[in-house]
Amino acid sequence: MISCVPISQKSISFSDRFAKVFDLRKSNIDSLIQAAMHVDWGQILQQNSNVDELWDAFFTCLKDLISTHIPKSTVRMTSADKKWMTPLTKHLIQERWDAYRCKDWGKYNHLKNKVKNEIAQAKIIWANKMKNNTNGLWKLVNSVCGKKKLDPLNDLIARYNSVPDLLKDLQTRLSDDFAAAAEPVQTTHSLHKDGAWDFHISEQDVYKMLSRVSPSKSSGQDEIPSLLYRSLAVVIAYPLNVIFNASINKRSIPLSWKKGIVIPIPKSKPPDINHLRFIRLLPLSIKILER
Repeated sequence: MISCVPISQKSISFSDRFAKVFDLRKSNIDSLIQAAMHVDWGQILQQNSNVDELWDAFFTCLKDLISTHIPKSTVRMTSADKKWMTPLTKHLIQERWDAYRCKDWGKYNHLKNKVKNEIAQAKIIWANKMKNNTNGLWKLVNSVCGKKKLDPLNDLIARYNSVPDLLKDLQTRLSDDFAAAAEPVQTTHSLHKDGAWDFHISEQDVYKMLSRVSPSKSSGQDEIPSLLYRSLAVVIAYPLNVIFNASINKRSIPLSWKKGIVIPIPKSKPPDINHLRFIRLLPLSIKILER
């Protein structure tokens, strides 16, 4: 439901990040679905030929619909926040204080109860995640006892003399990792004599995959919440089906699908720049095509 985009500014700590919070109330989602159902997706897609143009036309239209019907705001997450704090919780707290300053007591009382419920739910979700493994249990105990401990990535940052040096080393390792992944591999798939693939995806297949998308799935650089992919399944199954089949037939994928948010996770204790696992958050569209 939330897309996070890191932003670097001089007044912001390296570990700070900004998160976009979408107002995914049922009324807003219903309004978005109604608007999307009146879009002539066939006409939009017919005006384009290659895969990149097809995706850009679809994505631009979808983003315009979302920006019109789904309000969003931006909150700043810092290392000083409680471990259970979520961008949505922090956004509601900010809204509550804004209502207090404006002396809008009706809105304040409504948000007061909403913040209380959201905090309780966020704590339960965080505690359930922590208790799934031994390390998580110790983090939970240390948090309750008030013991502060750097997470692995911040610990790695603290061990470096300067942030630019760390970023330079990360970029080098990431480039080497991508170079190894880009090496050509042998394929056992066969083509027809005319060079075409004997493979086709049906609109029903795309709808099934969209309807199974987990609402908690992280979004990539497209910043479209996974809940919206699932809610719009019956509407966007057709345009996505056209794009997927064009991608397979032309043996090409849109350039934007290759771009992802890369998160380095230390694999050793203490953290070492030479032992990192890079997690890539790709757009949900390419994950659906992969399935």
